[in-house]
Parts: sequence; structure tokens; C-alpha cells
Amino acid sequence: MKNLQSFNEFLTESITTPTITWLVGPPASGKSTWQESNAKGSFVISRDDLVDELRKGTGMSYSDTFNDSSFQNRVNQALENRIKKGLSGSTNVVVDMTNMTVKSRERLMLRVPLHWKKVAIVFETPRSEIIKRLKKREEETGKKVGINIVDKMIRSYEKPTKSEGFDEIIFLK
Repeated sequence: MKNLQSFNEFLTESITTPTITWLVGPPASGKSTWQESNAKGSFVISRDDLVDELRKGTGMSYSDTFNDSSFQNRVNQALENRIKKGLSGSTNVVVDMTNMTVKSRERLMLRVPLHWKKVAIVFETPRSEIIKRLKKREEETGKKVGINIVDKMIRSYEKPTKSEGFDEIIFLK
């Protein structure tokens, strides 16, 4: 287990070797907040950001977008384009999605150039704190994520391991 200092060392080393970092945790665990403060200059891959970007001007709520298959197809295509762009450069990449299962992380891991450093940062935020943050987010932004969805994600969580291909795994409490 490494601390945040180690991640900053990775970023320093990544002048010649790009780093891709998976942020791992359920909604409202602190991933995006961490990314905004600690990964400036990185290329960010965020499905939520794409949903927000593509729904502008549609009149759809955040929740509505998940019930619209044609909208989700547009999001999936935009996500694919974003992944290709991120992996084609030499800029550090941050994957700001839940990444809760081996399978979800593997989809991208298999596409990362071999010479890149691969880091997972796991957000071990207590469920009670996640619930508070979800309520606050809904009040402030209108984005509603049901606690039942979060609980399902928590139950499906598979701890990242080096056998998946990670060079480093960092746990944040």
C-alpha cells in the first residue's frame, strides 16, 4: 500500500513515461474532487462528464439519460473517442469512473500501451459519508443516484490487484 506522496512521484517520473490512473470507488466517494485537485494537466476520461456535456440543450435530466438507449449510444461513442484520444498521446490519463470490478478495469487495461505506468487509486469512503454526499449533490445539481445503485456497486466491488497489470495501487481513506 502506497500513500499520496508515491502518486506524486509517479507524476514526476511520467515526464518520459506516461501514467494512466484508474480512480476506483462508488459514486460520491471523492474521485472527481480528488482528480480536480491532484491531476491537473492530465487527460481525463469521465463518462459522467460526457453525459453532462451531451445532455446540454436536450431538456433531459441526468436520470433521464440512463433510460434513453439512443442517448446512451451517443455517450458510448463519445467515450470510445475519448479513450482513443487519451491513449494516443503522451499525456498522463486519469480514468474518473467507478471502475469497481476487474472486468470494468480490464476493458481499458488491455488497450494501454505496454510502456505506460498503470496506477489504481482506491477511495475507501464510508457508506454513511457517501449517502451524505449523494444527498448534497442532488440538492446542488439535481443529479440523483439511488442508494440502491450505490449498494449494488459496493457489493460488486473487486479490490484491484497487481495481477490485473497495475504497477501501483494506492488506497485513500
